[in-house]
Amino acid sequence: MINPEPGHDGADAPKVLVCGGNRGRWHWKDRAHEEPITNGIEAWVFALRGEYLQGIELRAEDLDRYDLIVLNLNFGYLPHYRRVLGAAPSRRARLVGLYEGDLAELHDGWKEWRDVADRCDLIIAINGHGVSALEALTKTPVSFIGIPYPVDGTRAFSVPVAGRSREIFLCAPLLRRPLDYIAAETLGLPMYAFEKTFSRRLPELLEHRSFDKRRYVNRAERRYDNPALSILPNTHLKGFFDRAARSILWMNLDTRYTWGRYVLDAAALAMPIITTRETWHGIALFPDLLVDSPYDIAGARRLAARLLEDDAFYRDVTERASAGLDWYRPEATVKRLREVLLERGIAIG
Repeated sequence: MINPEPGHDGADAPKVLVCGGNRGRWHWKDRAHEEPITNGIEAWVFALRGEYLQGIELRAEDLDRYDLIVLNLNFGYLPHYRRVLGAAPSRRARLVGLYEGDLAELHDGWKEWRDVADRCDLIIAINGHGVSALEALTKTPVSFIGIPYPVDGTRAFSVPVAGRSREIFLCAPLLRRPLDYIAAETLGLPMYAFEKTFSRRLPELLEHRSFDKRRYVNRAERRYDNPALSILPNTHLKGFFDRAARSILWMNLDTRYTWGRYVLDAAALAMPIITTRETWHGIALFPDLLVDSPYDIAGARRLAARLLEDDAFYRDVTERASAGLDWYRPEATVKRLREVLLERGIAIG
């Protein structure tokens, strides 16, 4: 049976495998030092004390080696999952599917997604807005459980307000989503954003058709051409928190219906973030910093100006957000998963 307390790893613990998009195969103990700040689907590896495997490496025999397998149901691995599941008509493992992408990406490939989702025992929803849509797409039960979030590990990076710089972090990669910049550019403060880079491994060089790993950083600098804006290369999470926690506010006019991790990061750091209803977390954690739509530039500017001028408002919105994070903690998220599985007569182990 799934134990609701992360840390349980006894002989009676279930064997859990989490399949995601990153390379490698590892056991949670191998990377225990990463647990305090790991988020996304790999956080389930630590929360369930399991193993991780890149989805493309899943084999039919794995379906009998584990009690529970969590599958990232983003599109890249769906054809592979179909082959593996088709080769194993019976299996020991219970399958939990988790769609980590933007719901809009389901528009073109919903039939392929349905084919794999229908073979799972449970579908985890990560955005409350999407539960009804997922329920309509699959006969498998859907539950809004989310992803374990490392509240305390992230909170350790928080910087007192007095130690913050008067600069604005723009959450979106600007080559793809310019709304954060458009909203912030008239506020009179320095801005910065992160842009993707890539390694010089041959597959990535071929994918990006360049030897310049700063290709996208340089392209964003040329496109925006604003001395008040710094484009930084993507960094590891610790490096990100070290820098982003020192900003005065974050701008996040997100159009996507997905997990929306930046809102959780901001709440843990006691950082105000101007955000959207699409993220879902914004409704729960930052209701006073929501714009009417992602395109409400005037509204975003008004909220930013108030945050910069009203110390009490700044303090109130961040304290409320920080206090609302218990629902997202790993132990609470695992408890929800365990209860939902038990309601459906599924006991693991």
